[in-house]
Amino acid sequence: MTGKYGQFNEKGDQFVRYIREAAERMDALLNSLLSYSRISSRRDEEEDVCLKDVIDDACRDLQMRVDETGASIRISGPLCRVHGDRAQIRQLIQNLLSNSLKYRSPGTAPQIEVRAEEKPDTGRCQVTVTDNGIGFDMAYRDQIFEVFKRLHGRAEYEGTGMGLAICRKIVERHGGTLSAEGEEGKGASFFFDLPLAKEAREES
Repeated sequence: MTGKYGQFNEKGDQFVRYIREAAERMDALLNSLLSYSRISSRRDEEEDVCLKDVIDDACRDLQMRVDETGASIRISGPLCRVHGDRAQIRQLIQNLLSNSLKYRSPGTAPQIEVRAEEKPDTGRCQVTVTDNGIGFDMAYRDQIFEVFKRLHGRAEYEGTGMGLAICRKIVERHGGTLSAEGEEGKGASFFFDLPLAKEAREES
């Protein structure tokens, strides 16, 4: 009888673990859906934002993952001051950095570079986030921004499949576009633009 009970307890523990993991995935999914739905509804919360401050905040939130992976996040050149929803811009940056940390090449420390360029003629700031991760087939360059679309199974990489969809919606909410280029095994680059800070637009 002891053996049977022992077997039952072992299976019971496994069943409870499956339920807990499913509940955690559902919670993460619901939070992602909530974040996605709220992006367009937020109004009157825009301000001039220093991109460097936002990146510093995002890096602090990701510090544990950075340490675990031995990653290097480098800012190349001066960064713009932009105008928009600070919380959403922070989420945008953090999602892109987290994406680069997640899809890293096996056995290789992530190398992530962020750079920005002011475009006074358009009143925008062009931002690029580049990494040395696993990259992707360019045939799927649009699919990676779709809700629930994944190029890799959950068993390989955790997540809800909404991170990049949220990024694109945030950028579009700020009147810009988000695109990507990549090559399998050779990393990826993400490009997006945000409005320049009001003071920068007035000076130009």
